[in-house]
Amino acid sequence: MAQRLAQEKDLSTGEFVMRTRMVRMDMAQRLNAHRVLSLVLFLLALVGWGAFAYSAGSSASAVRDLRAELAQLKPNQDQLLAERSHRQEAVGDLIPARRLWTDPS
Repeated sequence: MAQRLAQEKDLSTGEFVMRTRMVRMDMAQRLNAHRVLSLVLFLLALVGWGAFAYSAGSSASAVRDLRAELAQLKPNQDQLLAERSHRQEAVGDLIPARRLWTDPS
């Protein structure tokens, strides 16, 4: 069969076999290139998903830390507001006494 195809194309049997091997080698190279490309794309996707998972985990950790800090600051804020209201009441009691002192009439 190879001889018949070689005769139809005006090629010697050696040239035909050599071209057939080149095509097969070219197909093998293409297959290897596709395999390498597939492997590289797979690794890039794996790295991307890993980075996404790391980012999501660190974000959740940051949210937990901020909520804990907020829970700690809330009682301090309440305490400071209570002290402020007490001081405002104390200053309110002093205003009539100050008026008496500054206004002699």
